[in-house]
Amino acid sequence: MVFTAQREIADARVRVEQARATPDATVSVGVRSLWDDGAVGLVVGGSIPLGRYDRNQGAIDRARAEGLAAESDLAVARQEREREIARLQVQLASRALEARRIQEETLPQAERAVALVREGFNRGGFTYNDVISAQRALLETRARRVAVLKQFHIDRARLDRLTGAHAPLVGVTETQP
Repeated sequence: MVFTAQREIADARVRVEQARATPDATVSVGVRSLWDDGAVGLVVGGSIPLGRYDRNQGAIDRARAEGLAAESDLAVARQEREREIARLQVQLASRALEARRIQEETLPQAERAVALVREGFNRGGFTYNDVISAQRALLETRARRVAVLKQFHIDRARLDRLTGAHAPLVGVTETQP
């Protein structure tokens, strides 16, 4: 996850800035030529910074703050994920109940209404528009059931993605003949 990587980068920056707080001693060695008399000399030098007041505390604090920000972003992402999982579970239950009710209650009633209107039409009691209206209501009921089932499966796929339900299958490598 991106936030985990950002947190690890911030932790590494803290360690780098803490290492920079320790002053480095410098030693230099060189050769010097004097052109006037053709002499060659060896030059040795060294320095040890005292660093009495410079502890790089500002950079260390900034790196720690970046780490805290990344940690907070990670916590927010986890919380949003858990909230989305809970929302999807409630929606799945609701959509399953709606599809079941359409299948068991509404659809049989609509089919029965179509059959009764056709019988009445055959006896001359209903108009052709009444038959069409009953048939349209039946088709709309079936379309609603299909739409609910489609959304149920989309939500189920989202939930499976968020919970990692199929994660063991990702590690399996496919072999091609």
